[in-house]
Amino acid sequence: MKISQIFFLLVWLLCKSTNFTAQNETKIWYFGNKAGLDFNTNPPTVLTNGVMNTLEGCATISNELGQLLFYSDGSTVWDMNGNVMANGSGLFGGQGSSTQACLIIKKPCSTKEYYIFTNSGLINPNSGLYYSVVDMGLSAGNGSVTVKNATLMSISTEKLCSVKHSNGIDSWIVCHEWNTNNFRSYLLTSSGVSSNATITSIGAIYNANNNNVGAGCMKISPDGKKLGVAIENYGSNTITASSFELFDFNNSIGQLNNLVALGSSTSAYGCEFSGDNSKFYGTDLQNLYQWNLTSTSIASSKQTVGTSSTFLGSMQLAPNGKIYLARINGNFLGLINAPNQLGTNANFVDIGQSVFINSSYGLPNFPSNNFWSYPVLSILPSKNFSMCIGESRTIVALGANTYTWNGTALGSSLIISPTTTSVYSVTGANSAGCEFTEQVTVNVNQCLSIEMEKKQKGIVVYPNPAQNTLKLNLGSGDDVSIAGEAIKFSITNIYGQVVIAPMLYQELLPMEIDVSSLSSGYYYLKLEAENHLYIAPFIIIK
Repeated sequence: MKISQIFFLLVWLLCKSTNFTAQNETKIWYFGNKAGLDFNTNPPTVLTNGVMNTLEGCATISNELGQLLFYSDGSTVWDMNGNVMANGSGLFGGQGSSTQACLIIKKPCSTKEYYIFTNSGLINPNSGLYYSVVDMGLSAGNGSVTVKNATLMSISTEKLCSVKHSNGIDSWIVCHEWNTNNFRSYLLTSSGVSSNATITSIGAIYNANNNNVGAGCMKISPDGKKLGVAIENYGSNTITASSFELFDFNNSIGQLNNLVALGSSTSAYGCEFSGDNSKFYGTDLQNLYQWNLTSTSIASSKQTVGTSSTFLGSMQLAPNGKIYLARINGNFLGLINAPNQLGTNANFVDIGQSVFINSSYGLPNFPSNNFWSYPVLSILPSKNFSMCIGESRTIVALGANTYTWNGTALGSSLIISPTTTSVYSVTGANSAGCEFTEQVTVNVNQCLSIEMEKKQKGIVVYPNPAQNTLKLNLGSGDDVSIAGEAIKFSITNIYGQVVIAPMLYQELLPMEIDVSSLSSGYYYLKLEAENHLYIAPFIIIK
């Protein structure tokens, strides 16, 4: 393999490895008035060593092991030890009052660089959308801000969220303009953030004498297919849409469509999706609402599923699948224990999770994809195996909903008869359209003639792959008959473990074997007669 090929393979593997560790990046939370939680334990451990004191938006990032790296309120960056990071002050974001003041995203395919996206809200002079870059390879591993306050747009509202591109590697950063109904989606790739946004004009125009109209949270569902917003305070007749809005989001091109107005309320602020993407939640003063996204009329499915003794603020899905709610007063968070469930079965608890000091309005802002599992493909018989010229084999991929082999949409299996060593690429997609790719290397050998003769003599199992019934017969090249002999067979898995115990048959081939009890996988059938022994591989797909 050429050096250039090895390099690109290593980059590809590095990019793909981020799919498996993203949720650990959300294990440590710092927010509010020096509050914090550690989700490396269940239930989470209350942290008392936070130094940040912010009224609203903030963000935290951990490494692939769930260990804290740094956190920010959009104005200052604190390292893992609670010290202001080198060059980590003076960011244009937050200033203590912006709904989603910042968002931290790891640069695709990088092991050490992170982007901090910030907005400061309309009441501050630097009211646009900016980004800064942190290099964790500097300052003895404590990190340093190397790029600060690079401008993406001017006059942004307080809404800021992110989700993975459909390729599972790059990320969309979504914000909203002030005085228009324009959503902007910026793409972050391994080359950096694009200055050219995808713009969608849809929904309410955020324009009023009351500056708070730009406030309220915006979230994308974990599968990247829906985007919801909470619009705080009307303040003017120029906003004619509801205080909660829902859209379809295309995470391939960053566009929104299909507005669903979810109904007005007094002062919408927080919103969040359930982990299974079936429910949307919103907070309005002391009320918690739920919408059923599987309903034929989403707007009409609205239910009040909880009330609080104090004002409710931001909401955030957690690694444990629960949704936590900021409560303006007191040292407790609200808690939705079963957010995938309908109505009051979601089990909202007002005094749900203790914290050291109160959260105020804000909770950490995380990319939505951190709470969604990308497909992990298993390859049978393996990702690297050998075969002989003239031989046919079946490769099977498991773990996704749809499969594409070498750019062609096929089923989960591929029959191959290569004449030279070949590489096959299979891309699997789950129900959300998230993709993962594996490569299969097949080494083709010029087998000895006696070995080829042996391969032609033996048993044939079919269909292969099988599902519930496996048929077997002698191979066409076999010159030996086992007619009249007692036949005993057994089936083992790839680890040599017997999964169907030896059974004795007194019948002629062909014969049928019930394999309905076997799960998807690769197996070996061992057939013994009085004077013969045959072993044949086969695959089960359910």
